Amino acid sequence: EGAYVAATMADGSLYVFEAGTGKLQTRKKVVRKVDRASAARCCVDWHPDGGALLAVAGSADGDVALYERLSWEVSSYLGGGHRGPANV
Repeated sequence: EGAYVAATMADGSLYVFEAGTGKLQTRKKVVRKVDRASAARCCVDWHPDGGALLAVAGSADGDVALYERLSWEVSSYLGGGHRGPANV
């Protein structure tokens, strides 16, 4: 299994790269565009089990999406109880 590097950009896109080669694995529009002057940011973090899931916070409603590694599809959402921005 490969190692990956994930990052979100101000345009709301999620990028996942292979760490060893730098090859782009996926690019997805996952959240709304962030005003660069704003303190709001979209954060990502890997599940501590070794990275089977990638958590992406930053939606307007404060939900966190969990992306399954390799398919890069949403496997579930954590939400419904946030009153403000969520951070991972």
